[in-house]
Amino acid sequence: MFKASSKCAQSRRNSQLVLRLCVVGVFLLLCFPQAPAVAQAATTGRIEITALADGNNVSGQCLAVATNTETSLVYILEPSNSVIAGEMPAGTYDVVITFDAGGDASGTEETTMFSILRVTVLAGKVSRETVILAAVLYPGGFAGDIGQDDDGSGDKPWGDDTGDGNAYDDNNYDNSGNYGDHFDSPYGDHDKGRDPEDDGFCDDEPEYVPVPNGDVILKWTAKYTARVTEDSCFRFGDTYAFAPGGTDTTSRDNIEIVFSGTYTWRVTGVTDSALDLEEVSGQLQWSGSGSGETNEIECRTVQCYKDKANFLQPYDKQVEYAKNSTWIYTVQEPMGVSPPVPFIYVNGWYMILFAQVHDLGVSLSGKTVYKQEGCEGTDTETIPIDSPAGPASGFCDLTISDAFNSDEFRDQLRGECDLGESGKPFTVSGHGTWNLDHSDSQTDPDGLGQARYESHGVVDISYTLSFVPREPVIPVVPLVPPEESQPDKSEPEFPVVPLVPPEGS
Repeated sequence: MFKASSKCAQSRRNSQLVLRLCVVGVFLLLCFPQAPAVAQAATTGRIEITALADGNNVSGQCLAVATNTETSLVYILEPSNSVIAGEMPAGTYDVVITFDAGGDASGTEETTMFSILRVTVLAGKVSRETVILAAVLYPGGFAGDIGQDDDGSGDKPWGDDTGDGNAYDDNNYDNSGNYGDHFDSPYGDHDKGRDPEDDGFCDDEPEYVPVPNGDVILKWTAKYTARVTEDSCFRFGDTYAFAPGGTDTTSRDNIEIVFSGTYTWRVTGVTDSALDLEEVSGQLQWSGSGSGETNEIECRTVQCYKDKANFLQPYDKQVEYAKNSTWIYTVQEPMGVSPPVPFIYVNGWYMILFAQVHDLGVSLSGKTVYKQEGCEGTDTETIPIDSPAGPASGFCDLTISDAFNSDEFRDQLRGECDLGESGKPFTVSGHGTWNLDHSDSQTDPDGLGQARYESHGVVDISYTLSFVPREPVIPVVPLVPPEESQPDKSEPEFPVVPLVPPEGS
């Protein structure tokens, strides 16, 4: 009887425990629905972008918008721990980053700096990028006097940015305090400190600037090259389980992109002392090539057995674990690439602007061969490589951005041209080059090895700018000698009767 009562009580306790566990399980399911969240997280990735302006990290002050190239869905990236970050589904995104530079950007006022890049998001991965923001340049938006210097030479329309970096030098303006009146004065007749109304012209008559009749032709070749290398050698310490041994790595990667073309514009007018140009014709070429190779070898000493079944007769064997990767670059014209644009000023200056390139049209393909030696022999495995970028293409992109954000390099794409008042022909040639070098080395604290990394990038541009006048078309009217007077056949003819005086008159 006692055993039956005990079994009954135990059964009641088990039933109560099961009921409580069920209630707790339902509560946890309602309060913490984790399974769907985990499934969703597995399909999303994260973008982290570091935005630089004038060498400073301004990520916390930027606005970034990412647009999916396939679905067109838009995602907002927000500042997070000195980067701009956001989570979104896997895919390819075009990211636009803007920064209100205000008066911080050198040589600008209330300037908006921006950058555009394409990022591939992988599920469960973090895509990290670093971008350099650039100020927007536009015609008529440059500081400086559009007149003559004291030595008679024309002032640069983009101002003097070779000194303290301030293109808006107050000393170049008159004492009226109104910057707008400065551009109303006729070019070539500026005297600092004079009354702005005393300009030698009637205030009721606007200044007339003759429009040259002709075409502007720009021919250019831009070469973007980059080379990235790595050399490292490390030995295992004596206390390592499989000593002696070590690792050796060598890597070489290089790429060259050529951007060239010839474009023709027609002069249609003059605005802010610069020629208005209308594109007539043009063609551009975008091509490139490159290759890379990485060799990684790890040497170890392992213990093998002649009688493997019974672990008898051990001996040491030197084996290698090798990884060899080779690839080649394929370059095609990227979407949205545009030709450089010339700006020609009637006071005898010109400048050529290249648009920032954020898509180099680069992809690489190759293979990786793994080789693993062991006591029983060698195993090999080959895996294909298919990637949108490589070390050299990434550093090439960084070199291009660094060059076009440098005043020193942009000065090489500016100069003087003798246009004349009547628009006489001229041809000028120029060349600009920019080098970017990075190097780094790492040394093992125990003196067991070291590694060295080097990157070298070059932007090299040559160009020829010409103005070709077009002769005005004058209609030719042939001179026809006047024909002898003939009677009008349309009128009736009457006989001519001679006048006879009457008889006896």
